[in-house]
Amino acid sequence: SLTQFLTTVWKTGALMGRWECQSCLTLHGKDEKYGVLFPQKCSNCNFTNFLEYQEMGCYDAETWWGGHVDAILNLELFRQYQLGLVMKNGNTPENIIGEVFSEDQQYLIIDFKTINPRQFQTLNEPFPEHTTQMQIYLYLFGLRYGKFIYEDKWTQSTKEYLVVRDDNLLAVKKEEALKLQYIL
Repeated sequence: SLTQFLTTVWKTGALMGRWECQSCLTLHGKDEKYGVLFPQKCSNCNFTNFLEYQEMGCYDAETWWGGHVDAILNLELFRQYQLGLVMKNGNTPENIIGEVFSEDQQYLIIDFKTINPRQFQTLNEPFPEHTTQMQIYLYLFGLRYGKFIYEDKWTQSTKEYLVVRDDNLLAVKKEEALKLQYIL
């Protein structure tokens, strides 16, 4: 389920975002492109009991595109977490260790979708409108990869789909956005 997924991501220490202190309302990571990792305490008031996760927002003035992503995962930290689990279990790390990530590959956008069981059963790829949404997010954040996690509303079963930035599609969508601005 999504709750299990979020709990797992939280345990990795790789979740990027903006974190609001519930004591003084300081927003940590607000000026960082991908947000920040979870702060152990508020830098303003030293509150440690609860810092609330805030989705990462983005906006592009040229295209008027904007939105909020559900999560951004630091893949380098996620890989280190996986490596720790592999080593803890006595396995070899060869399947985890790879090349160093470039910035556009170091982060993964995650978007959660809940759908009805009938749609879930026949789902073999992301919905086209969701793919366009993800492509725009990838453009806005300058990233290469995104992932949809679809959840069946009744059973909480999930399906995951990786989306790779498509610069050709983005060029078409950007042209459409600029034409629409002109019309408006």
